[in-house]
Parts: sequence; structure tokens; C-alpha cells
Amino acid sequence: MKMELQIGDIIGYKPKATDSFVSFLIKIGGKQRYSHILIYIGDGKVIEAGPKGVKVSPNWVTHKPNDYWKVMRLKEELTPEQMERIISTAYGYEGTGYDFWHYPFLGIYSWFSRLGWAKKLLKLIKKIDDTKFMNCSEFVSRVYFDGIEIDLGDEESHDFTLPDDIMNSELLGEVN
Repeated sequence: MKMELQIGDIIGYKPKATDSFVSFLIKIGGKQRYSHILIYIGDGKVIEAGPKGVKVSPNWVTHKPNDYWKVMRLKEELTPEQMERIISTAYGYEGTGYDFWHYPFLGIYSWFSRLGWAKKLLKLIKKIDDTKFMNCSEFVSRVYFDGIEIDLGDEESHDFTLPDDIMNSELLGEVN
């Protein structure tokens, strides 16, 4: 039976730790399960923040083996208006650069979050809140918060939201 994706579904990618330096820092360093997340926007397309910036990727789902990804959906069904706002908000970030400078901080943050010290670390690492550069979890967090006022990450620190933070949100349920 084929899974029916819906607009707004969040896909968590579980690559091997050797897929990239970020995967290594987040997945192994912080004992995180997911190292990348993206949003399904319909017609087989996803929108994501990756090394080439925020961009639409056609047919992403059909090119990745399903044992490497998991789909999460809001427990409360999205209205057609909310779906449209998710899409328009996501497209509004298209072309935004990728947050490469954040790599070391994400690795450190994932370690500290595992140890329960994440909030203390955030107070030490203050960054000007801008949207000129984003990582994948910051992108998903901002799209949901800015588009439909749902906080899947941490409204105060979108920059330091990890993929697992979103994938483990109590507001989401797994799609089978």
C-alpha cells in the first residue's frame, strides 16, 4: 500500500552518519535520529533548506528509499487555507541561503540538548535573528510558525531547533 502524502507533511530523513559533516555532527555527536527534515508541498515535490539554500525538489520521495525517512503530520487536520499558507510561506523563503556557519553550533547544541543544557547554551550563543540563512529545521519551524502560528520548535530560538525536536513534537503524529 502506497503512503498518501498531504501538503504540510514533514519528512524526517535518517541518513547514514557518513552522508555529510552535518549528519555526523547532529546524528552521531548528539545522538539524534534525524539529520534533515523537509516539507511536502504536493505533486511529489518537497521544499527544503539544504546546502544549495531553500529550494523545491521535485520527486524527492520517489528517489529516496523509504527506510531512510519518516513522515509526520499535524494531529489536527490542516484546513485548505492552512495548506495554502504553508505553501506560500515556504515559497517566500525560496532562495534563502543555507546556514553553513551554524554547523559547529548545531553539533555543540545537539550535545548540550542531550545533556539537558541546551537552554543554558542558547543564552551563551546569541545570534541576531535573521532569515538570510537557514538550516532545515529552522526552515520548517519558521514556515509553520510564520504561516499558521503553530510552534513545532522553539519560537524563541528557531535557529537552534534540531530535526528531532520537530519530529518528536507532541503536535505531530506518524503517518503510516
